[in-house]
Amino acid sequence: MPAPESPEEILFGMATGAVVGALNHGAHEMANKVAFFKRLREHYESGTKEDFKLTSREFAYLIRSGKINVSSSIKIGDNEYACTIDFYNSNNDLRFSFGRSTVTYYVKDGVRIYNGFYDTYDFDSKPWGTRSPINEIITRTYDSISSGSSFEIFYNQSMLFQQEGFIQNIWLRGNSIKLP
Repeated sequence: MPAPESPEEILFGMATGAVVGALNHGAHEMANKVAFFKRLREHYESGTKEDFKLTSREFAYLIRSGKINVSSSIKIGDNEYACTIDFYNSNNDLRFSFGRSTVTYYVKDGVRIYNGFYDTYDFDSKPWGTRSPINEIITRTYDSISSGSSFEIFYNQSMLFQQEGFIQNIWLRGNSIKLP
């Protein structure tokens, strides 16, 4: 194994054992108490890559529970917008299941009506500083010990939106459109 190159990599190496133990403990503790964590992890480990479709009830719960960043909104259609929703400061079930996702909405009589949710369930490492150190360590550790396959999570009333750094694609009823 090559020598660590940065303090972050040293921290990652030192914390891996503790994080694996904490993940196992957390999974055991939450197994019968959570709405998403166990189901999403099992779906990931199954390796099917099949989409995970949220129910209306689950979608409403996510909208109520996450921190919606309306200032990140981008117009994606006639009165259609997309923005991020953050779960890092939510309960453990949501924090370990979603992290940061995308929601879509339209405005009617000055009120935002949320109508879509999109996330990719994967354990993609980000450059240090993008996530909090502990969230990045958890992501990298799980990625290093898991053999699962990523999949899409969505709720779709009219359209879905994928964000990877900046806008990349919009899905309209299953058709991908590349944005300029």
